[in-house]
Amino acid sequence: MRTSIVIFAVAVLLSACVPTFERDHITSTPPAVQSFKEISTSFTHEWAESSHPFTGAAVIDVDGNGSLEVFVGGGRGQADMLLGSKDDALVDVMGARGLSNPASATHGAASSDLDGDGDVDLVVAREDGLTLYINDGAKFEARDVPVTLGMDAIPLSVAISDVNGDGHGDLYISVFVSIGAFKSGTFNDVDHMKLNVLLINNGDLTF
Repeated sequence: MRTSIVIFAVAVLLSACVPTFERDHITSTPPAVQSFKEISTSFTHEWAESSHPFTGAAVIDVDGNGSLEVFVGGGRGQADMLLGSKDDALVDVMGARGLSNPASATHGAASSDLDGDGDVDLVVAREDGLTLYINDGAKFEARDVPVTLGMDAIPLSVAISDVNGDGHGDLYISVFVSIGAFKSGTFNDVDHMKLNVLLINNGDLTF
């Protein structure tokens, strides 16, 4: 008798919940879907066969006006590009900002205010190493970031996060085998295995 009462009570409770669930989760008005529009850009990545066919990009407000630009990396021999929105298109606004290095293929990029001055800085991973661009009023100062990656290794991408909670952005570098040591058509080749690197920011833009 007691079991029957419990089962009946549970059934009553479930039946009371069904209209609420249907009202809140089934018959409610679906959220609006964000639409996207494709726009043209003047950038086309150029791949040199003597380098990896990868490229990196980062969104950055270079001049602090609230309008975002897009930094896009070029291949070896190709200039990096800074794209801004104009007349419903993305156009090159790099100018003389000094963010490009055509001699080395660009593989990754990330942006953050690393020196705490209110301007957004840029970190770029290229086949020749890691470069930090310090933003000073939309003009950039390039600094090489010393990092040991191991034999036949290059930085492929970089991410910025305050991993130790001290208020300073640290750098996590994804590392890949260099093009000279890369073996095409292989799987799980031990020579391709490279250790990623975490650089802790000392608070003075040294790591």
